[in-house]
Amino acid sequence: MLSPEVLNHLLDHPENVKLGGSERAVTILFSDIRDYTKFSEGLGAAEVVRQLNIYFERMVGSVKECRGTFHKYIGDAIMAAWGDIAVASLGPEQDAQNAVRSALMMRRGLRELNEERKAEGLVPLRIGIGLNHGVGVLVGLIGAASQMEFTVMGDAVNTASRLEGMTKEFKTDLAISESVRLLIGDAFLVRRLGLIVLKGKTQPTVVYEVLAEKSDMAQSRMTAEAVARYEEAFDLFLGRRFREAEAGFHACGQEYPDDYCVANYLQASREFASRPPPPDWDGRIVMTTK
Repeated sequence: MLSPEVLNHLLDHPENVKLGGSERAVTILFSDIRDYTKFSEGLGAAEVVRQLNIYFERMVGSVKECRGTFHKYIGDAIMAAWGDIAVASLGPEQDAQNAVRSALMMRRGLRELNEERKAEGLVPLRIGIGLNHGVGVLVGLIGAASQMEFTVMGDAVNTASRLEGMTKEFKTDLAISESVRLLIGDAFLVRRLGLIVLKGKTQPTVVYEVLAEKSDMAQSRMTAEAVARYEEAFDLFLGRRFREAEAGFHACGQEYPDDYCVANYLQASREFASRPPPPDWDGRIVMTTK
């Protein structure tokens, strides 16, 4: 009923088996199946559970292999963390890198699983993953004296959940916060999805998409050169140089016509070039859904 990491943490430190907790620097991962209703439609309860268990085995295995702590299932969603257990932590930077590697491993594992599902005549699964890092995350036991749960809590956890939710809008499967981006260094190929005000927030934050680890570029759906062109166009867009941004996004669109962000910012650049936004415009996108 508990992951081995949590079990050992509580057994090795009996003083932790009480309600309460401590603040730690933690990277949190949320993952969720897209269109779960469509996936489960027409299936009996036993078959839904069977298919979910096969899926969970792959996804939780990716967390374990990358030294993360699996925390809980929330329906078809998964919550995991890095840095929550002191003896398992490798420090904020390495923990964040391992969290991103876990997400990329989930992506690869889902691709393999979908090949198996296709052979069985089953619909493919799609997922969204959100990652956030916080320095004051409360880690510990919550609940009642009769039943407690080891978990992580705080605004950083909620933000990770919101990031997972916004992947639906941006047609991607992996979004990370700026706090994670700052910790992972140059080991990964990333691009900006936008300056986003997440649901329930008032201040914008830069949100990134992770395309691949640079040591495994074969997994990336965009080349490093294309990402550089996209980033240059994005800078022009935020700098209100809309005609130049339009040209840059158009060039990206020639190579990646189905990319949502390229098409979205190309359209916005064209519209702003003919009808500029107000002077206080800063490029932010306000999310209205979770």
